[in-house]
Amino acid sequence: MKFFVGMGSIALMAVLSIPAALASNDGSTGALDGYVSVGHIESDDSDFDGANPFLIGGGVIYQAPIGPGYGYQAEASVQYGTGMEGQSVGNEFFNYGGVIHLFARNPERHAAGVFAGVGSYDVIQSSGGPEVNTYLLAGVEGQLFWDDFTLYGQAGYFDPVDDCSECYRRHLYELLYMRLTGRYFITPNTVVEGEFGIGRGYVEGDDQAPLDFWAIEVEHMLPNGVSVYGRYDHGYFCNCDEDDPMNQQFIRVGVRWYWNGGTLQFNDRNGHSFDTPDFARYVAVSDQFD
Repeated sequence: MKFFVGMGSIALMAVLSIPAALASNDGSTGALDGYVSVGHIESDDSDFDGANPFLIGGGVIYQAPIGPGYGYQAEASVQYGTGMEGQSVGNEFFNYGGVIHLFARNPERHAAGVFAGVGSYDVIQSSGGPEVNTYLLAGVEGQLFWDDFTLYGQAGYFDPVDDCSECYRRHLYELLYMRLTGRYFITPNTVVEGEFGIGRGYVEGDDQAPLDFWAIEVEHMLPNGVSVYGRYDHGYFCNCDEDDPMNQQFIRVGVRWYWNGGTLQFNDRNGHSFDTPDFARYVAVSDQFD
């Protein structure tokens, strides 16, 4: 039910934003995104080792100028997963949230901005009812443009916020991270993207919890503003004081529909080219560490 409520919220945002964008020529762009993803978890913790999560999700993004050289980007997303917490702890996960980016951009050279977001994740435990938590996300970001290549850097802070102090300490929290993304445009409508990031946070009180992640994605634009893409994500997460390393691997396939965006390369330099990592799935797993 919550997944459909989240999807309904995204649909409402799309209904409100798309007609205005299509009816204007003010430089606004946007996209709808839908995907399915399958994964595999390997861990020294028997509660998680061998889990094979399945995720389905989607989102909407809208970008518009707020003056010469300045703009904002708003995005909303929803995600549902099962098999996320291993074989003996529980197997449902729900996440939804939104992010706002404010930026200055010269499409010929560079872009720089700040972002902030809020979301909620819900772990449905086999041993009890759902556990709902809110998280905050904020940071700075920048992009450099060279011909057919874009370099995108981002640094931020991710932190769950609970009323329950005991629950809070069991989650991945106070995570500081940095990530670099490179996009190479083979053609204006075909792009290969690589990402690498590191994060350092805490779990289970003051236990150190490093998070390292990398990904590769290929996207191709078809006629009529529709694109297809495939993505591979790898994440290493560890409650190192308890000697509980974990590797998560995900393969995602999806479809995006762009409006007022032109080619993928045009959108990269002039449209909604900012994004944020998917940390919620790591938090959902860290919730179950012993």
